[in-house]
Amino acid sequence: MNNTNKQFSDRNKAVRQAYYAILKLAKRMLSTIERLELRYTLVRKERPLNGLGLIDEFCSPLLYLRLEVDKDGIMAIRYGFEPGKEYEHIIVPFVRSVYRLTEEVAQTNGFVDPIRLDWYIHNSDDMYAYLEEQNKYHTFELIEYKVTGRQRKQILRVA
Repeated sequence: MNNTNKQFSDRNKAVRQAYYAILKLAKRMLSTIERLELRYTLVRKERPLNGLGLIDEFCSPLLYLRLEVDKDGIMAIRYGFEPGKEYEHIIVPFVRSVYRLTEEVAQTNGFVDPIRLDWYIHNSDDMYAYLEEQNKYHTFELIEYKVTGRQRKQILRVA
């Protein structure tokens, strides 16, 4: 393997690690929502044909995340969210984690930021509804509800 291919491979490995770290944080944040319908997600896992296309896609009514490979074999991350005040305690940390984790990867490995914004999901709820309606390739997954420390204290205070 020549030096360029090794850098290419290292970059893709780092982008993949960042993506799954962001996905883990997103699921953890969504698990704190009491409303069941907001914890339902649509997930799609693929093997890219000829090294091109979608690898992993995660869509909820609040958050969208996608890992893909472009025609040059370079992995990239796309994201989106549902704007609104009610769940900004989830959306803001999600967006921050996307940029923080990908920036760490880019600085460590010395390459350009792997986030793609040439098309952007600015309304995750509509995307979720569309995918749910079409539902050819996605599977439903429910994120288990987990009470946070702050919620536990409120429950104990009321009881």
